[in-house]
Amino acid sequence: MIDENRLDVHRIVPLQSEHPMKLMMSITLAICALTGLSTSSMAKGKTGAYLQISLKVNEAARPKAAGAYATYKAAFLTKIAGATSKTLLVRTDDVQVMHGFESAAQATAYLKSTLFTQDVVGALGPLLSAPPEVRIYAAAAPADAHATTVGAFLQISLKVDAKNRSKAGAVYAQYRQPFLTQIKGALTKELIMRDEDVQVLHGFETAAQAQAYLATQLFTKDVVGALGPLLAAKPEVRIYTVAR
Repeated sequence: MIDENRLDVHRIVPLQSEHPMKLMMSITLAICALTGLSTSSMAKGKTGAYLQISLKVNEAARPKAAGAYATYKAAFLTKIAGATSKTLLVRTDDVQVMHGFESAAQATAYLKSTLFTQDVVGALGPLLSAPPEVRIYAAAAPADAHATTVGAFLQISLKVDAKNRSKAGAVYAQYRQPFLTQIKGALTKELIMRDEDVQVLHGFETAAQAQAYLATQLFTKDVVGALGPLLAAKPEVRIYTVAR
């Protein structure tokens, strides 16, 4: 069953103090299968890959991290080859920046650009409390057309043994369309296969709608009923508000 104690809505809380630390760019690139993860700021062509950077930033430094995101967002979208989107997700344990690209090669190339190595790294370096984690996901399908309206994401992380992953994928496919057509505020539903778990990312207009979905029959009976026998551990459920 879903551990509802893990459910929370995370927002940026402005604080004043700072906790500087040198940036240690120990980058781990993981090319994973991704079915069209949607973000909130589409720019150009179809998204074929996502660059996800997870940052350990103390609460006191989060407003400055968000400021760095805002400062370089437009430059990223207008100057970087293949850039299609850039979205900020603020969580209790970290801050994630999701970049959309037309291809995985362009995502890799961005990590060597001056904008990233000098401007972004220079601004974020003093704010980090641990090395960042960097991953590139190859998209298996084009991004959802409704991406510009996503205001919150519901992320469900599932521990599923390798032998059961195809069945979990079938459950995702079975209930994707009912979710998009029957659930109020539902905009996107995407599957991310990782070595350590399987993640289902749901896009909603608001965080309140994301939370309401967890009480619907579609989720509590249909989805939970189908996935329950496939899980090796309790799932982790999180709701993120989208910083614009």
